[in-house]
Amino acid sequence: MSEFTKISIHNHLGGKDADCTIDKSHGFKSSFDLSTAYRQVDEAVEYNFGLLGQTNHNDFNAASFCLLRQYCSMQDITLVPGVEINLQNWEHLNRTLHTVLLMDPSTNPWVFQSKLRAYYQGNAKLDDSKKPNGANCFFLTIDQLSELATLNRSIICVHGTKQDQRSMQKNPEMAPELLSMSRFLPVATEDNKSFHKITLQNSLNDFLSEEYCEWLSDAANISSADQTSFKQFSEEKSPTYIWAGNSFDDLFYSVLVGDTRVLRAEDVITPTSFVSKIVIDENSAMGSSEIDCSHGINAIIGPSGSGKTLLLDLIRSE
Repeated sequence: MSEFTKISIHNHLGGKDADCTIDKSHGFKSSFDLSTAYRQVDEAVEYNFGLLGQTNHNDFNAASFCLLRQYCSMQDITLVPGVEINLQNWEHLNRTLHTVLLMDPSTNPWVFQSKLRAYYQGNAKLDDSKKPNGANCFFLTIDQLSELATLNRSIICVHGTKQDQRSMQKNPEMAPELLSMSRFLPVATEDNKSFHKITLQNSLNDFLSEEYCEWLSDAANISSADQTSFKQFSEEKSPTYIWAGNSFDDLFYSVLVGDTRVLRAEDVITPTSFVSKIVIDENSAMGSSEIDCSHGINAIIGPSGSGKTLLLDLIRSE
Protein backbone atom coordinates (compact mmCIF):
# COMPACT_ATOMS: atom_id res chain seq x y z
CA MET A 1 0.00 0.00 0.00
CA SER A 2 1.37 3.43 -0.94
CA GLU A 3 2.28 5.80 1.85
CA PHE A 4 0.93 8.73 -0.17
CA THR A 5 -2.63 9.57 -1.20
CA LYS A 6 -3.34 11.68 -4.26
CA ILE A 7 -6.01 14.25 -3.43
CA SER A 8 -8.22 16.84 -5.08
CA ILE A 9 -10.25 18.60 -2.41
CA HIS A 10 -11.89 21.18 -4.69
CA ASN A 11 -14.09 19.70 -7.42
CA HIS A 12 -17.21 20.83 -9.24
CA LEU A 13 -19.06 17.55 -9.55
CA GLY A 14 -22.44 16.88 -11.14
CA GLY A 15 -22.32 19.27 -14.11
CA LYS A 16 -22.50 23.04 -14.49
CA ASP A 17 -26.07 23.31 -13.18
CA ALA A 18 -24.90 21.98 -9.82
CA ASP A 19 -23.10 25.29 -9.22
CA CYS A 20 -24.78 28.44 -7.95
CA THR A 21 -22.46 31.10 -9.33
CA ILE A 22 -22.55 34.54 -7.74
CA ASP A 23 -24.51 36.05 -10.63
CA LYS A 24 -27.43 33.60 -10.30
CA SER A 25 -30.74 34.95 -9.07
CA HIS A 26 -32.25 33.97 -5.74
CA GLY A 27 -34.78 31.82 -7.59
CA PHE A 28 -32.14 29.66 -9.25
CA LYS A 29 -32.35 25.99 -8.23
CA SER A 30 -29.26 23.89 -8.68
CA SER A 31 -29.50 20.51 -10.39
CA PHE A 32 -26.93 17.82 -9.60
CA ASP A 33 -26.43 15.31 -12.45
CA LEU A 34 -25.38 12.04 -10.81
CA SER A 35 -24.51 10.30 -14.08
CA THR A 36 -22.04 13.11 -14.84
CA ALA A 37 -20.61 12.87 -11.32
CA TYR A 38 -20.16 9.10 -11.67
CA ARG A 39 -18.16 9.61 -14.85
CA GLN A 40 -16.05 12.26 -13.12
CA VAL A 41 -15.29 9.82 -10.30
CA ASP A 42 -14.38 7.17 -12.88
CA GLU A 43 -11.83 9.59 -14.33
CA ALA A 44 -10.45 10.28 -10.86
CA VAL A 45 -10.02 6.53 -10.35
CA GLU A 46 -8.19 6.25 -13.69
CA TYR A 47 -5.67 8.85 -12.51
CA ASN A 48 -5.25 7.30 -9.05
CA PHE A 49 -6.91 9.93 -6.86
CA GLY A 50 -7.75 8.57 -3.42
CA LEU A 51 -9.65 11.46 -1.82
CA LEU A 52 -12.01 13.99 -3.38
CA GLY A 53 -14.02 16.94 -2.11
CA GLN A 54 -17.56 17.61 -3.37
CA THR A 55 -17.32 21.40 -3.42
CA ASN A 56 -19.82 22.91 -5.79
CA HIS A 57 -20.08 26.66 -5.98
CA ASN A 58 -22.40 28.02 -3.26
CA ASP A 59 -24.44 24.87 -2.83
CA PHE A 60 -24.33 21.42 -1.29
CA ASN A 61 -26.72 18.69 -2.43
CA ALA A 62 -27.08 16.27 0.48
CA ALA A 63 -29.01 13.53 -1.35
CA SER A 64 -26.53 13.44 -4.23
CA PHE A 65 -23.62 13.44 -1.81
CA CYS A 66 -24.93 10.35 0.00
CA LEU A 67 -25.34 8.45 -3.28
CA LEU A 68 -22.00 9.60 -4.70
CA ARG A 69 -20.17 8.79 -1.47
CA GLN A 70 -21.38 5.20 -1.74
CA TYR A 71 -20.18 5.02 -5.35
CA CYS A 72 -16.79 6.44 -4.33
CA SER A 73 -16.41 3.95 -1.50
CA MET A 74 -16.84 1.12 -4.01
CA GLN A 75 -13.82 2.61 -5.84
CA ASP A 76 -11.80 2.96 -2.60
CA ILE A 77 -12.08 6.76 -2.79
CA THR A 78 -13.06 8.94 0.16
CA LEU A 79 -15.56 11.68 -0.70
CA VAL A 80 -15.55 14.68 1.63
CA PRO A 81 -18.55 17.06 1.79
CA GLY A 82 -17.96 20.74 1.24
CA VAL A 83 -18.68 23.90 -0.68
CA GLU A 84 -16.84 26.66 -2.53
CA ILE A 85 -17.93 29.99 -1.10
CA ASN A 86 -17.82 33.58 -2.31
CA LEU A 87 -16.59 35.00 0.99
CA GLN A 88 -17.42 38.69 1.26
CA ASN A 89 -14.54 41.05 1.96
CA TRP A 90 -15.58 42.71 5.24
CA GLU A 91 -13.54 45.84 4.51
CA HIS A 92 -14.59 46.19 0.87
CA LEU A 93 -18.11 44.80 0.67
CA ASN A 94 -18.13 44.81 -3.13
CA ARG A 95 -15.40 42.13 -3.33
CA THR A 96 -15.24 38.40 -2.57
CA LEU A 97 -12.60 35.75 -1.95
CA HIS A 98 -13.08 32.18 -3.16
CA THR A 99 -12.87 29.92 -0.13
CA VAL A 100 -13.34 26.14 0.06
CA LEU A 101 -14.86 24.67 3.22
CA LEU A 102 -14.54 20.92 3.81
CA MET A 103 -16.55 19.20 6.52
CA ASP A 104 -15.93 15.98 8.42
CA PRO A 105 -17.95 13.26 6.58
CA SER A 106 -19.63 12.43 9.90
CA THR A 107 -21.41 15.81 9.64
CA ASN A 108 -25.14 15.47 9.07
CA PRO A 109 -25.37 16.34 5.35
CA TRP A 110 -28.96 17.55 5.63
CA VAL A 111 -28.10 19.98 8.42
CA PHE A 112 -25.14 21.28 6.41
CA GLN A 113 -27.33 21.76 3.32
CA SER A 114 -30.11 23.43 5.30
CA LYS A 115 -27.85 25.92 7.08
CA LEU A 116 -25.99 26.85 3.92
CA ARG A 117 -29.15 27.49 1.92
CA ALA A 118 -30.71 29.43 4.80
CA TYR A 119 -27.77 31.85 4.75
CA TYR A 120 -28.30 32.53 1.05
CA GLN A 121 -32.00 33.11 1.57
CA GLY A 122 -31.21 35.64 4.28
CA ASN A 123 -28.55 37.38 2.19
CA ALA A 124 -31.02 37.84 -0.66
CA LYS A 125 -32.95 40.27 1.57
CA LEU A 126 -29.99 42.57 2.14
CA ASP A 127 -29.81 45.98 0.53
CA ASP A 128 -27.78 45.93 -2.71
CA SER A 129 -25.23 48.28 -1.16
CA LYS A 130 -24.35 45.54 1.31
CA LYS A 131 -23.77 42.88 -1.37
CA PRO A 132 -20.66 42.18 -3.47
CA ASN A 133 -20.64 43.36 -7.09
CA GLY A 134 -22.93 41.23 -9.23
CA ALA A 135 -24.28 39.24 -6.28
CA ASN A 136 -27.91 38.56 -5.57
CA CYS A 137 -27.56 36.16 -2.66
CA PHE A 138 -24.80 33.62 -3.32
CA PHE A 139 -22.11 34.86 -0.94
CA LEU A 140 -21.33 34.40 2.75
CA THR A 141 -20.01 36.70 5.45
CA ILE A 142 -17.11 35.73 7.70
CA ASP A 143 -19.56 35.16 10.58
CA GLN A 144 -21.62 32.78 8.45
CA LEU A 145 -18.50 30.89 7.37
CA SER A 146 -17.39 30.59 10.99
CA GLU A 147 -20.77 29.19 12.04
CA LEU A 148 -20.63 26.57 9.29
CA ALA A 149 -17.06 25.66 10.15
CA THR A 150 -18.02 24.91 13.75
CA LEU A 151 -20.77 22.42 12.87
CA ASN A 152 -18.08 19.74 13.11
CA ARG A 153 -14.39 19.39 12.36
CA SER A 154 -13.61 21.31 9.18
CA ILE A 155 -10.82 22.46 6.90
CA ILE A 156 -10.58 25.87 5.21
CA CYS A 157 -8.69 26.32 1.95
CA VAL A 158 -8.48 29.81 0.42
CA HIS A 159 -7.45 30.69 -3.12
CA GLY A 160 -3.93 32.08 -2.93
CA THR A 161 -3.15 33.74 -6.26
CA LYS A 162 -5.51 31.85 -8.57
CA GLN A 163 -8.55 33.51 -10.15
CA ASP A 164 -7.07 36.96 -9.72
CA GLN A 165 -9.69 39.31 -8.21
CA ARG A 166 -11.16 36.48 -6.11
CA SER A 167 -7.80 35.52 -4.59
CA MET A 168 -6.20 36.33 -1.25
CA GLN A 169 -3.46 38.12 -3.17
CA LYS A 170 -6.06 40.67 -4.34
CA ASN A 171 -7.81 40.73 -0.95
CA PRO A 172 -4.78 40.97 1.37
CA GLU A 173 -6.65 42.76 4.15
CA MET A 174 -8.61 39.52 4.70
CA ALA A 175 -5.46 37.47 5.31
CA PRO A 176 -4.77 38.17 9.02
CA GLU A 177 -8.22 37.10 10.18
CA LEU A 178 -8.44 34.06 7.91
CA LEU A 179 -4.97 32.83 8.80
CA SER A 180 -5.69 33.36 12.49
CA MET A 181 -8.33 30.64 12.16
CA SER A 182 -5.39 28.21 11.97
CA ARG A 183 -5.30 28.40 15.78
CA PHE A 184 -8.55 26.43 15.82
CA LEU A 185 -8.74 24.40 12.60
CA PRO A 186 -6.57 23.42 9.61
CA VAL A 187 -6.16 26.23 7.07
CA ALA A 188 -4.49 25.82 3.67
CA THR A 189 -4.01 27.83 0.50
CA GLU A 190 -4.91 26.61 -2.98
CA ASP A 191 -2.87 27.31 -6.11
CA ASN A 192 -2.04 25.55 -9.35
CA LYS A 193 1.73 25.48 -8.80
CA SER A 194 3.78 25.26 -5.63
CA PHE A 195 5.87 28.36 -6.46
CA HIS A 196 2.70 30.47 -6.46
CA LYS A 197 2.87 30.45 -2.65
CA ILE A 198 6.08 32.47 -2.81
CA THR A 199 4.24 35.11 -4.84
CA LEU A 200 1.45 35.08 -2.27
CA GLN A 201 3.88 35.46 0.64
CA ASN A 202 5.50 38.49 -0.98
CA SER A 203 2.07 40.05 -1.51
CA LEU A 204 1.06 39.63 2.12
CA ASN A 205 4.25 40.64 3.93
CA ASP A 206 2.92 44.12 4.73
CA PHE A 207 -0.39 42.75 6.04
CA LEU A 208 0.80 39.92 8.28
CA SER A 209 2.67 39.82 11.56
CA GLU A 210 6.01 38.03 11.66
CA GLU A 211 4.24 35.09 13.32
CA TYR A 212 1.78 34.64 10.46
CA CYS A 213 4.40 35.22 7.76
CA GLU A 214 6.33 32.32 9.29
CA TRP A 215 3.15 30.22 9.54
CA LEU A 216 2.27 30.85 5.90
CA SER A 217 5.70 29.73 4.70
CA ASP A 218 5.12 26.31 6.32
CA ALA A 219 1.39 25.99 5.60
CA ALA A 220 -0.10 23.40 3.26
CA ASN A 221 -0.47 24.58 -0.32
CA ILE A 222 -2.84 22.46 -2.41
CA SER A 223 -3.74 22.08 -6.07
CA SER A 224 -7.11 20.72 -7.18
CA ALA A 225 -8.96 19.83 -10.34
CA ASP A 226 -11.44 22.71 -9.79
CA GLN A 227 -13.09 22.43 -13.21
CA THR A 228 -16.54 21.48 -14.47
CA SER A 229 -15.36 19.90 -17.72
CA PHE A 230 -14.19 16.34 -18.22
CA LYS A 231 -10.45 15.59 -18.25
CA GLN A 232 -10.22 17.77 -15.15
CA PHE A 233 -8.22 15.12 -13.31
CA SER A 234 -5.99 14.18 -16.24
CA GLU A 235 -5.09 17.84 -16.79
CA GLU A 236 -3.94 18.47 -13.22
CA LYS A 237 -0.30 19.48 -13.84
CA SER A 238 0.98 19.62 -10.26
CA PRO A 239 -1.23 17.26 -8.23
CA THR A 240 -1.10 17.20 -4.44
CA TYR A 241 -0.40 14.21 -2.22
CA ILE A 242 -0.73 13.75 1.51
CA TRP A 243 1.81 11.56 3.26
CA ALA A 244 -0.96 9.52 4.86
CA GLY A 245 -3.97 7.37 4.04
CA ASN A 246 -7.17 8.52 2.38
CA SER A 247 -9.44 9.15 5.37
CA PHE A 248 -10.69 12.56 6.45
CA ASP A 249 -8.64 12.15 9.64
CA ASP A 250 -5.52 11.74 7.49
CA LEU A 251 -6.38 14.86 5.51
CA PHE A 252 -7.26 16.87 8.62
CA TYR A 253 -4.00 16.19 10.41
CA SER A 254 -1.89 16.45 7.24
CA VAL A 255 -3.19 19.97 6.58
CA LEU A 256 -2.78 20.79 10.27
CA VAL A 257 0.90 19.76 10.15
CA GLY A 258 1.50 21.65 6.89
CA ASP A 259 3.88 21.26 3.99
CA THR A 260 5.86 18.39 5.50
CA ARG A 261 2.77 16.20 5.06
CA VAL A 262 1.11 17.89 2.07
CA LEU A 263 3.34 17.61 -0.99
CA ARG A 264 3.23 18.25 -4.73
CA ALA A 265 3.94 15.34 -7.07
CA GLU A 266 7.34 16.79 -7.92
CA ASP A 267 8.28 16.86 -4.23
CA VAL A 268 7.28 13.28 -3.43
CA ILE A 269 10.45 11.24 -3.12
CA THR A 270 10.31 7.50 -3.72
CA PRO A 271 13.18 6.01 -1.72
CA THR A 272 15.26 3.46 -3.56
CA SER A 273 16.13 1.42 -0.47
CA PHE A 274 14.38 1.14 2.88
CA VAL A 275 12.81 -1.52 5.09
CA SER A 276 9.19 -1.59 3.94
CA LYS A 277 8.01 -4.56 5.96
CA ILE A 278 9.14 -6.75 8.86
CA VAL A 279 7.94 -10.36 8.56
CA ILE A 280 8.14 -12.59 11.63
CA ASP A 281 7.66 -16.31 11.05
CA GLU A 282 5.36 -18.49 13.07
CA ASN A 283 8.21 -20.24 14.90
CA SER A 284 9.30 -17.10 16.73
CA ALA A 285 8.31 -16.16 20.26
CA MET A 286 5.87 -13.60 18.83
CA GLY A 287 4.19 -15.94 16.40
CA SER A 288 3.51 -15.06 12.78
CA SER A 289 3.35 -11.27 12.26
CA GLU A 290 3.82 -8.62 9.56
CA ILE A 291 4.66 -4.99 10.28
CA ASP A 292 4.47 -2.38 7.52
CA CYS A 293 7.11 0.35 7.79
CA SER A 294 7.32 3.88 6.48
CA HIS A 295 10.33 5.27 4.65
CA GLY A 296 10.32 7.99 7.31
CA ILE A 297 10.77 7.59 11.06
CA ASN A 298 8.97 4.58 12.52
CA ALA A 299 7.90 4.38 16.17
CA ILE A 300 6.98 1.32 18.21
CA ILE A 301 4.47 2.18 20.90
CA GLY A 302 2.44 0.15 23.38
CA PRO A 303 2.00 -0.57 27.09
CA SER A 304 4.51 -2.46 29.18
CA GLY A 305 4.56 -6.15 28.28
CA SER A 306 3.06 -5.68 24.83
CA GLY A 307 6.17 -7.01 23.06
CA LYS A 308 8.21 -3.96 22.06
CA THR A 309 11.48 -5.27 23.52
CA LEU A 310 10.78 -8.76 22.19
CA LEU A 311 10.36 -7.35 18.70
CA LEU A 312 13.68 -5.49 18.93
CA ASP A 313 15.40 -8.64 20.22
CA LEU A 314 14.04 -10.62 17.26
CA ILE A 315 15.27 -7.99 14.80
CA ARG A 316 18.69 -7.85 16.48
CA SER A 317 19.03 -11.64 16.41
CA GLU A 318 18.65 -11.59 12.64
